[in-house]
Amino acid sequence: MVGTYPFRQRRCASTTAQSVGTSGEDITDDDIEQAFTNGTILRTHVMRPTWHFVSPADIRWLLALTAPRVRAASAYYNRKLELDDAVFRCTNAVLANALQGGKQLTRDELASALQQAGIATDGEQRVTHIMMRAEQDLSQTAYLLPNYDEFTVGYTDRSTIFDVLHTNKLDPRGGLLTNTIVLDGQVVGTWKRTFKKNTVVIEANPFTPLGKTEARAFAASANLYGTFLRMPVDSPWQAE
Repeated sequence: MVGTYPFRQRRCASTTAQSVGTSGEDITDDDIEQAFTNGTILRTHVMRPTWHFVSPADIRWLLALTAPRVRAASAYYNRKLELDDAVFRCTNAVLANALQGGKQLTRDELASALQQAGIATDGEQRVTHIMMRAEQDLSQTAYLLPNYDEFTVGYTDRSTIFDVLHTNKLDPRGGLLTNTIVLDGQVVGTWKRTFKKNTVVIEANPFTPLGKTEARAFAASANLYGTFLRMPVDSPWQAE
């Protein structure tokens, strides 16, 4: 049922589970709990700080699609909670380290890891926003689009995908018609490839320096391109 619809949403986890259970025959609360344990159903915040049940096959593209809007909608509360990009970089690192090796920790255990790192977790909302931001940031996906891709040439108005402040960083001979790097729905740079012996060399030209999460997303996309070509890849951030 969760796979039939992209996600199911309610204000709390118990009512979301009830929504799934009453949408199909012969589904019990134990079945849903087992699906969580097995990872068949994932619980996350796709649209806003409420619970959404998502299938593993859909979680990455959904978060990549909605993360920019959710971050913008959360900006006011993040300021009230004294959470900025510097804090989020720290909290993301702590959570990623705590979950290394496929560990499964409860919310309280993750909050304890944050506290041990000197990060305040007072109040339910602060922990919620820290967790929600980690879901968005750690799921970032980069796309290496080819020249003349429909994403960049299909519309006259490109203001929603490209910041005109970076116009001077584009090759004047090609502009957005060249190979582009897309992250969270935004064109964040350009790229080109060359072949050296049996290796494909990918050169990246981001408009602004990439953070560690963004660099990992780029490296993953570069490796995927190498898989397509059946060739090893030489590109920035492979060791990240």
